[in-house]
Amino acid sequence: AEQGTEGEKLNQLAVSACLVLGNISGIYKGQNEALTSTEEKFQKTLEQLLTKGNLQRMRSESEFKFVTGLSQTYESPVSIWNESTRNELAQFIRDRIQLHQ
Repeated sequence: AEQGTEGEKLNQLAVSACLVLGNISGIYKGQNEALTSTEEKFQKTLEQLLTKGNLQRMRSESEFKFVTGLSQTYESPVSIWNESTRNELAQFIRDRIQLHQ
């Protein structure tokens, strides 16, 4: 039960992080709302980190469904998201954290 609680906490943190990223990047803006130049840059960066397909999913799915979907494999003409790409992203993040410590 304790491990499930820890997993639930981590999922809630991930969902909260998704909400923050979606809001500061303008991903959750309506189609008729213009993006600021900062939001456009933020979205391009997220696209590089998460892939274009995952960014599209982030726009169209609930935060919880998006976060849980990140552990699944997607391969399409638009993007590839699998264990290898998840590992590459995790290593990139670890490298950036070490660089700034």
